[in-house]
Amino acid sequence: MLDTLHVITGFTVGGAEKVLVRLLGVNKGQQNVAVLSLTGSGPVESELENNGIATYSVNFKSNPIFAAFDAFRIIRKLKPLKIQTWLYHADLIGGVIGKCAGVPSIFWNVRSTHLYTNKGHLNFIRKILAILSYVIPEKIIYVSESAKILHEKIGYSSGKFAIIENGFEVPTKFMTIEERLDRRAELGIKSDEIVIGGVGRFCYEKGFDVFLKSLEILYDNNFPDKITVVFAGTNMDKNNEELLKAILSSKIKIVLLGEQRNMENIYQIFDIFCLSSRTEAFPNVLCEAMMFKLPCIATDCGDVSKILSSTQFIATPGDPVDLARIMNCMLLYGQKKRDQIGLENHMSILNNYSIEKMRSLYSELYKNPERAV
Repeated sequence: MLDTLHVITGFTVGGAEKVLVRLLGVNKGQQNVAVLSLTGSGPVESELENNGIATYSVNFKSNPIFAAFDAFRIIRKLKPLKIQTWLYHADLIGGVIGKCAGVPSIFWNVRSTHLYTNKGHLNFIRKILAILSYVIPEKIIYVSESAKILHEKIGYSSGKFAIIENGFEVPTKFMTIEERLDRRAELGIKSDEIVIGGVGRFCYEKGFDVFLKSLEILYDNNFPDKITVVFAGTNMDKNNEELLKAILSSKIKIVLLGEQRNMENIYQIFDIFCLSSRTEAFPNVLCEAMMFKLPCIATDCGDVSKILSSTQFIATPGDPVDLARIMNCMLLYGQKKRDQIGLENHMSILNNYSIEKMRSLYSELYKNPERAV
């Protein structure tokens, strides 16, 4: 009999998937857990397996009916004491199938704070989930207070909540100065250039169009020849025609790295990190950048104002003028001041958002679901 089956939308590289990998860590035999993907295989699957975590997958994209029966069969075979679902589709599918399979306890995980105006199917799913929230989950785990408030406004049960923020690991290795310069040189970045980094998938919600507009505004200031921008993430590559067109017309040098498995080496080539999102719940990439001692700029969405202690570096979402203003201020500070800000960011994550704290809160909730975290 399995203790916990985690059901996630897919094994692609994303925020929720990275949190799940960190939560489970390396299994040295002490965890009786497994992970089920609803959309087939992906890079996260091998990472989990390398950590000693059993994985299973079905594919709702190719044959939903067959996948539903297959998922039901897997759950009945494993007989988990509880199911932890991640993201809306998994909350719905994993929750319903888990309930039908007789799983004693089901926990949902909600990680969004945005009402989509251009994604009607997700809004429809949320309406269904709001109704089911009264009968399926034993507990609804929100990644932030803002996520809880939004979902309860649209009808989610208000009596089942727990808030568990993401936790982050201390980097295993910091680059030497020589390693950092060599890696930057490989990308055509000179030693005296200031690198502003952005990380995330290319989509409207992440606001990279705002980021690009702010760069054009910044160009009129004093640093155009010394700035290089580096983008990393899904669809952040030269195969993205929309992004490539914007970059070709930009006056500032931009490097596209696409999706990266080893983000530790990417954060460390940045001098400044910028989160340009229109919406977030709890921005993983901001906390990861802070853990790598980077001075950070972010837009005021989700829990950003809680994570970044100083509002001085927080811009209005969707406003390239305000974002450019804050970028300019950060550049004017100089390297010594930016290093100090980066160190303060690092200590803030260590003290408030450690991986140990997150694991402890999940463990406590599973043992005592009646207690809100």
